Amino acid sequence: MPKKLIFLSVVMNLTSIVLSLVNLFYPTWFTISGNDWGLIYCSSCSSLYKNWTWECFARAYCYEDLPGCGLYTQAYKSMALFIIIDSIRTVFTVLILSRFILILSNKSYGSFVGLLYLILISVFLKISGFLVWFLTFWVEYRDKGQLGIGGYLNIGFTGWEVIIGIVSIFSSLRVLDSNEGSFVKSFRCGINRKVLMGVAGVLLSAGAFMNILSINDTQWVSDKYTGTLIRCKDCYSVNWMPWQCIKARACEINSSSSECKTFSRYSNAGNTYVIFSLVSSFLSIYVLDFILASVLFSNSGLYSLNRVNFI
Repeated sequence: MPKKLIFLSVVMNLTSIVLSLVNLFYPTWFTISGNDWGLIYCSSCSSLYKNWTWECFARAYCYEDLPGCGLYTQAYKSMALFIIIDSIRTVFTVLILSRFILILSNKSYGSFVGLLYLILISVFLKISGFLVWFLTFWVEYRDKGQLGIGGYLNIGFTGWEVIIGIVSIFSSLRVLDSNEGSFVKSFRCGINRKVLMGVAGVLLSAGAFMNILSINDTQWVSDKYTGTLIRCKDCYSVNWMPWQCIKARACEINSSSSECKTFSRYSNAGNTYVIFSLVSSFLSIYVLDFILASVLFSNSGLYSLNRVNFI
């Protein structure tokens, strides 16, 4: 087994994860109207707009029918879609990384075909995210500003991801599958373990889906203010303005006001829940991936159809 190539793939995929996270939060992707923008926040805005996001500006400008409504709305949609795609791509990269670590440890990693699918999907998602960001926003609004370091890094990282995919596929081509069929024959409490894991996979998938769905589409607050976990339904006459935006503005006006304290509680509680909810959903996906690798690619399942042998 080509341990050096596998180790190189581990290092490259680990680097990809780190660089993606750095790039995601890099403060300067664009400079528009003299202000520096990241993927999420304006990093140099002032005058009651500190820590505002693309969404904050989009909802405020469209409510007031200002000229920047179209730009901020398209930027918000494009950046949100890019973040979602790149975050999913990062999850796949983590799954690929875990597979290569298992190979280095001489442990069962599922199947070569399963690993190949993960690599191809990861590269596809990275290219798709880049095209979404470039075609749906920058092509249309490039005359409104200029790219910052973050934007250029994203272009370079897309090419880097393609190289990583090629190296990962080449190194995994040299790996022989050697799964054991004993897993499928084992039982727990008189029930085939394969059945138990299948049921667990369905429940985990449903839980992760409802967990994410409840963040934005379910009413969480019903008091003086009403809204979801991250948005207020009708604060200051603006529909579905994020608590973060309202908090930032209220606290900049008067950090001792009751509104600042109220909106801070809503915003901080929502942000904390979102972080733990996403971590929980990721762990559910990770366990689900193990279940799929063990059940679908076992000797009595799809593994027997997809097994790759080398002479």
